[in-house]
Amino acid sequence: MNLQYMHISDRGIKIGEEMEGKRYVPYDDGCGNMTVGIGHLIQPSDNFTYPLTDEQVYEIYRKDIGYAEAKVKKNVTVEVTQNQFDVLTDMAFNMKYFSFMNSSVVRLLNEGKPDEAAERLFRYNKAFSEKQQKYIVMGGLTKRCKLRYDLWKSVA
Repeated sequence: MNLQYMHISDRGIKIGEEMEGKRYVPYDDGCGNMTVGIGHLIQPSDNFTYPLTDEQVYEIYRKDIGYAEAKVKKNVTVEVTQNQFDVLTDMAFNMKYFSFMNSSVVRLLNEGKPDEAAERLFRYNKAFSEKQQKYIVMGGLTKRCKLRYDLWKSVA
């Protein structure tokens, strides 16, 4: 399927919602990053009034997912399945841009090695802890990697 016309499916969105949860007030994501809604990293330019409403949570999430889709479309040079697009969009949502575009998953996929790319999904279970100043394995990310792998390998 032509990547430029793709959008994340309900199955892809479900991973994000399930793993991020839905929060109406800011919280620490476990690594010192203040977050709100469905995994939205609060930016200095954000000017929210708390608690957020359901409508605001989903509006912010749709905007964040749109940015993630654009990252995928810019960096993936091969055709992908809907499930692969969903996984890549969830990764792009969850990772910094530089980390996503330089990930071994994107590299291997672009090299025409989707099975090897799928195996590499499990490597992205760490987050940088501002407090500890190092990458640490996160249980939630480990679970998310498994969900991504299962979706990547499933037949839609």
